[in-house]
Amino acid sequence: MAQRHERRIAQRVPTALPVHYIHDGEYVKSRCRDISIDGMYLCTDEPPAVNMTTVVNFFLDDVGEVEAEAEVVWVDRRSGGMAVRFIDLPVAARKSILGFVTTAAHA
Repeated sequence: MAQRHERRIAQRVPTALPVHYIHDGEYVKSRCRDISIDGMYLCTDEPPAVNMTTVVNFFLDDVGEVEAEAEVVWVDRRSGGMAVRFIDLPVAARKSILGFVTTAAHA
């Protein structure tokens, strides 16, 4: 069996954050399965195509609402989800996500 090469560098932690993203001009409700400072995995039956950009919205306690542009890098139609990579994440949001990930990893 071929080995799957892991390309992630940033630490990723499981979560169940509610997330909204834009697809075909509409906000779609979703749930984040895991998150890192580089991106997140969203559980959804309506993923945009790979390489498409979207806007994700979610809430973190210390900064409030986070809105970030993201690129769809992988779609899993079997389990219903997609991986997105953040594009130009605001500094405050990046710091907040890093704190969230660090705290969750040591819990």
